[in-house]
Amino acid sequence: MACKTSEEKSEGGQQIQDYITYVADSLTFDYLSEVQLMDYNEASEELMLLDRNSREVLIIDNQGSMVSKFNPHIEGPGYVGNFDHGWVFHGKNLICFSNYYFYELTRQGEYVAKHKYPVEVRGIWSLDYLPEMSISYESSEGDPMFLAFITEPEGADYNTQAFQDSIHMIYRMDFQKGVSQPIMKKLPESTYRTLGAYVDRGWPYFRQVDNNLVVVTYSIDDQFYLYDANTDELLQTFDIPDEFKPKYEAVPFGSRNKADRLRINNKVMTDGEHIFLSVLSRIPESLERTLNRQDNWRQSQAYKDAFKKYVDLNTLVYKLDGTYLGPLNNGAGLLSYDKESTSNGYYWEQRRYTDERPYKTFLKIKVKPIE
Repeated sequence: MACKTSEEKSEGGQQIQDYITYVADSLTFDYLSEVQLMDYNEASEELMLLDRNSREVLIIDNQGSMVSKFNPHIEGPGYVGNFDHGWVFHGKNLICFSNYYFYELTRQGEYVAKHKYPVEVRGIWSLDYLPEMSISYESSEGDPMFLAFITEPEGADYNTQAFQDSIHMIYRMDFQKGVSQPIMKKLPESTYRTLGAYVDRGWPYFRQVDNNLVVVTYSIDDQFYLYDANTDELLQTFDIPDEFKPKYEAVPFGSRNKADRLRINNKVMTDGEHIFLSVLSRIPESLERTLNRQDNWRQSQAYKDAFKKYVDLNTLVYKLDGTYLGPLNNGAGLLSYDKESTSNGYYWEQRRYTDERPYKTFLKIKVKPIE
């Protein structure tokens, strides 16, 4: 862990200081194959994993012991298709986000039900770095509810103002009652609704803060949002400091050219007490199109120079009331990109190793100010 004296700054009267992550606890699971962390159940203290090679689903307890193991990606009664977009604990069962359907299975992998998407889709996308695509929570009546981020619902063409105004991608579903509705829609005053030009599709990225509390961010919006999923009420708006606001060069709607996205909101995370916004500075798309015309372009000196010049990742720490606290430094070591939030003051993240190990390590990550 690298420690330094934090230089306090002022942001609208609020004292800003550097924060750092640290490992509060860890869990080791004896397993050779690479796994992806899919979900965490706070009530049972169980982690759900996906074997990257066999595509088996694994559930382990808080001691690292195997609770359940099954393969839903091979033909059989519990088959959910060859691939999926994520899994969550849902009441006593599990939900798989598959193509066109949400499959409900028991925790032993036995088929329970198949639920169709709540909206027709034009296409289905697999997104980079496997962002959170679904959330399960309990309603005020104690019923299991399900949220899904659907990447391309049927409707207006994506490269139009009508798409940004009318296409909604987050749906709330009650499978027991068979009802659904879009919630947490883009606000009329948001960047995508007011820009009058095209940058990207405006995919919403979300995380569960505490049961029905959900934080939502968009790649070029200069604010992000905290909602109550039960009521669809906007509870808090978070402002991004000027030095970290998205930077881009838009193109007219209908243009075949790609917009340059120079800095974007990359990911949102939470430990139930803080919100963490990752802000990524990128190589401009126009430059990358020039670089990738040659073979093995990512190994070229030109690409390495561009990466060094443009690419930077910053993580910002907020309180739930919208207060910006400062930038976050990594003191927890080498980590994977798969992580799962909790409402208990920490989040789970998988340790990454440079060599092969016969075990996997999952860390409870907390944050604190740098003294």
